Amino acid sequence: MAPDGRLLTAGETGEIVIRGPNVTAGYEKNPDANATAFAYGWFHTGDQGVLDEDGYLRVTGRLKEIINRGVGADRLHAGGNRRRGHPRLPAR
Repeated sequence: MAPDGRLLTAGETGEIVIRGPNVTAGYEKNPDANATAFAYGWFHTGDQGVLDEDGYLRVTGRLKEIINRGVGADRLHAGGNRRRGHPRLPAR
């Protein structure tokens, strides 16, 4: 999605947005996070990506520095997200 809420076409880079019955209804007791994360009818993930001509999504970066998790928030460290807990992802 473009910053103005326009859905992008294949090959254009923008923010990854999602919606559906399995997407959170909002952050509990955090109206500021809700105002930022829910806009134009979509949940804004804070990730950057691009769809190819076949509809495959490639994640190309991170737009937000903070990830909300439950009652707190985690800052990303300079090296990116930590990979852990999945046997096919190498630990850093």
